[in-house]
Amino acid sequence: LMDEVPDVTVTFNEDKPVNVGEYEVYAVTYAVNHYSTFDKANLEITKRPVTITADDLTIEVGVEPEFTYDVDGLVDGDELEITVSCPAYTGEAGEYEIVVECEEHPNYEVTTENGILTVTDEPVATVTGIEVNSTEHKTEYVVGEELDVEDLTIEVTMSDGTTKTVAVTEDMVTGFDSTTTGTKTLTITYEGETTTYEV
Repeated sequence: LMDEVPDVTVTFNEDKPVNVGEYEVYAVTYAVNHYSTFDKANLEITKRPVTITADDLTIEVGVEPEFTYDVDGLVDGDELEITVSCPAYTGEAGEYEIVVECEEHPNYEVTTENGILTVTDEPVATVTGIEVNSTEHKTEYVVGEELDVEDLTIEVTMSDGTTKTVAVTEDMVTGFDSTTTGTKTLTITYEGETTTYEV
């Protein structure tokens, strides 16, 4: 019997694997006056799923479309060869499919979701102002606490006089600092317009 529980170390024949494939893994135990090596096992790394979604876009006739997209599931530091286009676009009013294409990658299983380009003869409404319209969002924090935007919303005013409510995301907020006490003024930015609130 051993007097103490041994340490267990997992080792590989080569550097720690990060790419798709099968690798041999060894579990080694270390303890006082004791050494043993377990039978090797196989580690299989499969492709990581990633989704690329084209953003819908509305423009006026005569305006050159600028396509954008979102990527979900990509590991920081990795890159994909992504192309977004609208092959059927004629320049006339109507709806056209925005097509996402991606070069095959050995470590990713890529799913693409196309978007819609809407071309209109009418002027496209733009954002003219925003203001916080929620009342239940978090405004009190303790030192070291992270930003919480749950229940935080803004009312967005458009150039055609209409309004809509938009949920605020963390990337829309700047100025948050919980390392010190006191009242802090945070800025929300949306479509080029800004508003503030205090915590």
